[in-house]
Amino acid sequence: MTLTIDGTILLSKRHEEWPKNGKNENSDFLSLKEVHNFAIVGKGTIDGQGFMWWIREYLGTNHFGRPHIVKIDRATNIEMAGVRYLNSPYYHIGVTDFDGGYFHDFEIFVNVKGQLELGKLFAANNGHGIASTLLGGLKDISLPTFPLNTDGLDPRGKNILIERLNITNYDDAVAVKPLSRNGKYGQCSENIIVRDCNIHFGVGMTIGAVLP
Repeated sequence: MTLTIDGTILLSKRHEEWPKNGKNENSDFLSLKEVHNFAIVGKGTIDGQGFMWWIREYLGTNHFGRPHIVKIDRATNIEMAGVRYLNSPYYHIGVTDFDGGYFHDFEIFVNVKGQLELGKLFAANNGHGIASTLLGGLKDISLPTFPLNTDGLDPRGKNILIERLNITNYDDAVAVKPLSRNGKYGQCSENIIVRDCNIHFGVGMTIGAVLP
C-alpha cells in the first residue's frame, strides 16, 4: 500500500477535542500498526501547528500528552519519501519494532523564531547553550530543546537506510532508540546507515542506549 500526500494537511490546534487512544492519551496523527510493504510518499506537507502545544508544555497543561505526526508500530519493508513535516507537537516520526526501512529525500522543519520567542518568554536560556546570531536580529538566545522534544526521526528497528534528509528541529535529528528483546520483528536496533543528510540547528545524530 502507498499513501500519497500531495496537498497540505494542517493538524488541529484544538487540543481539547483531540481524539484519545485506549490509554486516554492524545492519539498520534498517523498511527499505524502491523504495516507491511507500506510507503508514505508525495510532494505535500503535514504541518503539526505545534506552537500552542509547545506553549502548553512550558505551562505544564498538556494533560493528555502530545501527538507525534507519524507513529508506526510493528512493520516490515516501509518507505517514506518526499513529504515535508513541519512543527510537530512532539516527535515528528517515530517507528518502532520494524525490519526494513528506507527514509529518504524529505524535510523536517521546526519554526525557529517561534521556539526562540517561547524560550525568551518562558525559560530564558533553557536550551543547550548554542547561541544564535541569525534570524532577524534574535541574538544570544540559546536554542530551545527541552521541554519541547521536537525530535526528527526516531527509529527502533533493523536494516534501515536513512539518506538525503534535511532536518532543522533544535533537538535530536535522527535518534536511534533501543528496541526491546520482546520485539516481534527485531530485538535490537542494528544495521542502520545514515548518510548525506543536512542538519541545521539540531543536536546532531543521537545513538540511544540499547538494552542488554
